[in-house]
Amino acid sequence: SYALANSISALIEVRGVHLGRTSFKRRIKTTYLTGLSFLKTTFTNFDLVKKTLKDAQSIDQKLSVISTKNIYKDTIEVIDMNDYSILNLPITVRDAKGAKTTLEREKPEAYLLSSEMDFLVEKIKTLGLQVETLSKNTSFTVEAYKVTEYSRDETTYEKMNLQTVKTEISSKEILFPKGSFKINTNQKNVRLLFEVLEPEMPNSFVSFGVLKTALNQEIPIYRLFQIKQ
Repeated sequence: SYALANSISALIEVRGVHLGRTSFKRRIKTTYLTGLSFLKTTFTNFDLVKKTLKDAQSIDQKLSVISTKNIYKDTIEVIDMNDYSILNLPITVRDAKGAKTTLEREKPEAYLLSSEMDFLVEKIKTLGLQVETLSKNTSFTVEAYKVTEYSRDETTYEKMNLQTVKTEISSKEILFPKGSFKINTNQKNVRLLFEVLEPEMPNSFVSFGVLKTALNQEIPIYRLFQIKQ
């Protein structure tokens, strides 16, 4: 996801269908000039870009875990290719921009995982996140997830059995042995980290069945708010 990685994607339609090498140089230059304009805009607004990224990563902002889209009926103007007349086409709009949060949580300062979760840590590193390995046994007061509602889809999606969970969070002190993992949330690509570690997120390790769980089970992912060792 470009958005979760603090990036912007743009579709520049310069290829066309069945064009081959027609106007090839012009289309290449168009792509070049478009990319150059992005760079110039970023350079000109350097301070604003840095501030926007900093504000987006602020620990003071709450984390939207579950949200619902605004769904409504509307019409759009389209061209009838038979007679080139203008038609008003009725559509159903699922407005992601107008989504409303139904479950939010405070952002932790870090997540903690035991050494047995190394298969998840490798995936987290692939997402461009830095992971720290504890050099000694360390006790932390953390928030733990307990599964209060659970269902598992018996049909596979992308070769995985999806899980749907609801959790409740409680505070407890846990001794994490040497070799456990700590992932700070004050870093680049952190929104990808939230997406895969918060259990109710639609693309989380739990939701996709990468990390299997069950009803009343504690999920071995822990939220840390005050980093002290």
